[in-house]
Amino acid sequence: MNDDVKKVIYGTVIVFAGLLVWWFGIIFANSCGGSLNCSRGTLTVERTPIPTLLPANLPAIENTTGGVSTQCRVSAADFVGAWVNAGSPETDAFQFADINGQNCEATFEEVRPLFIESNLWYSGSMSCVACHSANVATSSAQLDLGTYAGIKSGSRRADAESAGTDILAAGKWGSSLLYEFISTSKADVPGHTDIQANLLIFAGKPLPTATPTP
Repeated sequence: MNDDVKKVIYGTVIVFAGLLVWWFGIIFANSCGGSLNCSRGTLTVERTPIPTLLPANLPAIENTTGGVSTQCRVSAADFVGAWVNAGSPETDAFQFADINGQNCEATFEEVRPLFIESNLWYSGSMSCVACHSANVATSSAQLDLGTYAGIKSGSRRADAESAGTDILAAGKWGSSLLYEFISTSKADVPGHTDIQANLLIFAGKPLPTATPTP
C-alpha cells in the first residue's frame, strides 16, 4: 500500500471521527445546554392541583401571630373516620379533633389524596388507585377509590353503573370494610402488608376559638 492510499484512508477516518464528535456535541448541547448533569433532559413531572397530604414527621407549624397552630395533625385513619362518621359529605366541611385536641375542619378534597397519592401510607407504597381504579372490570375487588362516586358505590360491583358492598358501613367507621383495610396490615393482600395504622398527617385547619364575653 503506497503512502498516498494510506493518507486517503487516514484522512477519511479522521474526518469521520471529527464528524461523530461534532454530531454528538450538537445533541449534548441541545439536550443539556451548558450543564454537565443534563438537567434540561429531565422530563417535567405533571402534578394535579389536588391538595397533597404529607406524613407529619415534624412538629406542626406554629402561628407566629399568636393563637392556635396553623395546621392540624391527625392520624390518617382517624381523619378518614371523621369524614365517614360525619356522613361522608362530598362538598360540605366535616369536623374532627387532632392529636392535640384542637377542633378542626376539612373537606373530602383533603381525604381523597389519601387514596390517590403514592408513597404516603408507608415508604415506597403505591397509591390505592393503582389497584382500585375506575375500570371496575379489572379493578381489584371491583372497587374505585379514585373518586367520591366510586368510593360511595362500594366494592364487588357488577359494572360501572352498579352499586356494590358499602365499604363505609352506612357511616359507622369502626364497622366498615374501609376501616378494616386501613387500620390493619394484611400480609396476604398486595399493598396492605406495611400499612401504618397510626400514620400522622397534616390536614384541615383549626376552627377559630370563641372569645369569652366580658
